[in-house]
Amino acid sequence: MDSVFAVPTEMPNPASTISLVARITKQDPRELLAKCEAAKTFCWLARKPDPEISARIRSLNLRGIYFQKESKRYYPKSELAAQVLGYVGMDDAGLSGIEREYEEQLHGRPGQMLISVDARKKWFGSVEKQPEPGQNVVLTIDEKIQYIAERELEQAMHETKAVAGTVIVENPRTGEILALANRPTFNPNLSREITLEKLKNHAVSDVYEPGSTFKLVTISGALEEKVTNPNEVFDCQMGSIVYNGMRIRDSRAHGLLTVSDVLAESSDVGSIKIGLRLGEDRFYKYIRAFGFGQTTGIELPGETRGLTKPVSRWSKVSIAAISMGQEIGITPLQLAGLISTMANDGIYVAPRITAATIQPQSAPQTIAFHPVNEHRIISSLTAAQMRQMMQGVVLHGTGTKAKLIGYSSAGKTGTAQKVDPATHAYSHTKYVATFAGFAPINNPAVTIAVVLDSAVGLHQGGQVSAPVFTRIAQQVLEYLHTPHDVEIPANRQQLLAKTKASDKDLEEGSPDHPGEAIDPQSITQSCRLQCVREFRFPISKHQFPLRHRQFRLRHPL
Repeated sequence: MDSVFAVPTEMPNPASTISLVARITKQDPRELLAKCEAAKTFCWLARKPDPEISARIRSLNLRGIYFQKESKRYYPKSELAAQVLGYVGMDDAGLSGIEREYEEQLHGRPGQMLISVDARKKWFGSVEKQPEPGQNVVLTIDEKIQYIAERELEQAMHETKAVAGTVIVENPRTGEILALANRPTFNPNLSREITLEKLKNHAVSDVYEPGSTFKLVTISGALEEKVTNPNEVFDCQMGSIVYNGMRIRDSRAHGLLTVSDVLAESSDVGSIKIGLRLGEDRFYKYIRAFGFGQTTGIELPGETRGLTKPVSRWSKVSIAAISMGQEIGITPLQLAGLISTMANDGIYVAPRITAATIQPQSAPQTIAFHPVNEHRIISSLTAAQMRQMMQGVVLHGTGTKAKLIGYSSAGKTGTAQKVDPATHAYSHTKYVATFAGFAPINNPAVTIAVVLDSAVGLHQGGQVSAPVFTRIAQQVLEYLHTPHDVEIPANRQQLLAKTKASDKDLEEGSPDHPGEAIDPQSITQSCRLQCVREFRFPISKHQFPLRHRQFRLRHPL
């Protein structure tokens, strides 16, 4: 690709020459002329323009105008995994995503030439150091699964009119991220059209109240501490409770519910009673143990820790609020980690998105896990109990739209009210809808988290996010050749009919009906990824390293 530069001192009529170039490149001729006059000896006119533009300029045969061959980073899959891969600037320096995280490894080192001259400045010898090519980076992302996730997320965005969304597909046993999709998105080949909003990787940088998905922490902690059991019955007081001046209502009136049914029906009243049984200190211990309030360490820039408060800063209603997923901020990736821990027999494995780095013309060098990134949080017994209860959410609770054909599945719905930045109060029109789950039950192959921001109309996690989980999980499990563990009926329509539920049946309680005493200012919505860097343009050809930058999405099996 030919970049265009000028040597102002060689142009017989700089104003006329620059005007001709500016007309082709569609730049302001006065600004371009001022730039050249300030540079005096060297001035870029167009860096890596389209070939037809440089060809038109070349055809003018203008004095003082020169061309330099430069490489340009090209992303053959365009928008696919854009926030993961990131993009590079004009000088191929990584500005976001893996491009930025692995800039040093990918970039390589420039070559050098030491020239010996005599007293008359005559060159009589040189020693040249060859450029060192950069490494290749192989990702855990499976190209086929990534495509499925992006396609289904795009469809969900169209159907729900959500303003943003993210999907994470993870191997719960290894922590490998098989797909990470975001909307809105961008084409890294068109860097001039990239905005901060499109650049944002919602999976790692968005902080939101998890809503009812956080009941998994509440209940698993209580089971692990043996302060309750799946069959214990709690009086949910017909869906209303007052705790320290805060009234919480379930969306539907529930009387006596077992712990399993508290999770399946997503009862806030029941969850609060379980949280109170667990107690503040033990509850906080499990919040931290599951990784909330700390980064996962995934190899992506811009990851935030979320928002958690130590017990010393809890208010008189905090334990009730946190029990049902308020007064705490998490990221979608942290939620996926919670679900994977349940699927992986209670063992947490840190997520990773880099499979290997490869030196040119050498064997792959796999990045090994550190022991600290894998540890048990809850016992095998508690994990098994949680998996069974999460299956109940799908079979007869708020997540029935997450049923699969030929596979068992489990998960949890969540619906969280957003904070209105103008009033600093909970909005009654803006929600974050979530479904996160895994499949199959006894030998989980994938964890999938779906988060949709501000869906229009239907907005419950069980209504809008669970169907996305179903479409992705069904395709991914078939693609991975996962053995069926549920009999497939001769007439699939029979099963599909059984999975249908009215949208009213899938409604959850708070955070749709929050107590007035909760301070919504304790939650900050989203974190912006800053990608501002400064680079100097190399001029001498010996300053350019030999490029060997390459990403590989793991190819379909």
